[in-house]
Amino acid sequence: MPVPPVQENVNIGMTASTVIEKYALDAVSSSATSTTVTLTNNTASSVSVQYILAAYTADGQMVASSTVASDLQSQKSIKLTVQYSAKDQVSWVSAFVLQAGTLQPLRAVWKKAL
Repeated sequence: MPVPPVQENVNIGMTASTVIEKYALDAVSSSATSTTVTLTNNTASSVSVQYILAAYTADGQMVASSTVASDLQSQKSIKLTVQYSAKDQVSWVSAFVLQAGTLQPLRAVWKKAL
């Protein structure tokens, strides 16, 4: 029995616009001294989260961080701002969304170049 050829570029209806993350992150604003990122709970239930936002230099050194613990209701958002000095020359921010209490990740680490 012959083997069918490998299929490439198969479209199964999953495009970036149709995939909704359970815990979505979106950079709201950024300046030389701060970055604000919104976390949205797209699940059907509330969740207790530990939300951390950290700023890094080009060589990977963390220069600032901010954190908040919250009971995030379904379909609600919270904003978190990390502040840093302009002399730090921040290259990117990363966000961590953890289950409060257990500190188990609720999503992959999010990274945004500035």
